[in-house]
Amino acid sequence: MKKALFLCLSLLIIIIPCVAQQSLVFEGMGTWYNARNAALMASHARLPFGTQLKVTNLENNKQVTVKIGGRIQDNLGILLDVASPAADLLQMNLAGRTRLRIEVMPRAAKILVTRSTDRDLVQEGGALRLSEGEQLTAGHPSLAEGSRIRITNLANGLQTNATVMYRIRASKSRIVEISDALGERLEIENFANVKVESIID
Repeated sequence: MKKALFLCLSLLIIIIPCVAQQSLVFEGMGTWYNARNAALMASHARLPFGTQLKVTNLENNKQVTVKIGGRIQDNLGILLDVASPAADLLQMNLAGRTRLRIEVMPRAAKILVTRSTDRDLVQEGGALRLSEGEQLTAGHPSLAEGSRIRITNLANGLQTNATVMYRIRASKSRIVEISDALGERLEIENFANVKVESIID
């Protein structure tokens, strides 16, 4: 009995890592949306935020790697909604749908995100609210993807925590881009002066 149990456990130890390293591949129709930043992002119905995908345009074999940062409805027959910077690289059909293949990058191929060394970062400046994003996410010029920040609206004192999902170009008038969800929490319609602090959860 003990030998049989040991054999089963040994097989699981061998099989589970192998399965975890395999890539998941899907094919279906893709659309695109006009993004207000230069990040290579995409939206999917169920894949976790931050998941990296290799996307192939099956009509011309153009490829690009994107990161999931939004949601789409699961009943529209759409596999992936791609941000315009990535759609341009894929040369997607801008007038309609494009047949795509998406490959979920295996764990071994993912770039492990480390926390920013700017642990004591405190900045004041402008925040631009984007017309997309149902999660508490933001873009920042220097903080690493995955960094946690606290944003305070200096006009009303409201504050909330967010995750940095992409980089933006540094600007004197803008230190952070915020999602719709963050804008609602902070009561920012388009633009406001904020304080950004790096935090460790």
